Amino acid sequence: MSQPDDQSTTTSTLMIWGAMLLTCALLALLVGWLVVVGLSVGRVPVYSKDGTVQLDQFARAKDIFVLLLPLMTTAAGFWLGSQQTGHAQKQAAAARATAKKATDQQTAILSVTPPLPSGKDVLTAAKEAHPEYFDLPPLSA
Repeated sequence: MSQPDDQSTTTSTLMIWGAMLLTCALLALLVGWLVVVGLSVGRVPVYSKDGTVQLDQFARAKDIFVLLLPLMTTAAGFWLGSQQTGHAQKQAAAARATAKKATDQQTAILSVTPPLPSGKDVLTAAKEAHPEYFDLPPLSA
């Protein structure tokens, strides 16, 4: 029974490490290209004989940087979003476990409790006496 949990934990760990590796590679690429853009700032564009720009190294470096920046912001968004998602999933799993335990306890109690003299089981009598605890509308008298 613990093998699927172990396998899913291993899979999620591998996915996290892969995402971290990809993010680090993207960050290194972005920082490296930022250095290239910085080094090409002072370069003079090459003009053709008719006066048009033939080669502008800064513009090329800037264009590639503009393409890399959205990838990095996507990676940052992934990390900021997945952190909260993981926390919410853990809370939901804990809530499901608590609800299952409460249901199991209720079933155990009802299985050993004899019916009331009125013929109703204890749970039905409790719901009628205290509907507010069972999220039911109050009974009108």
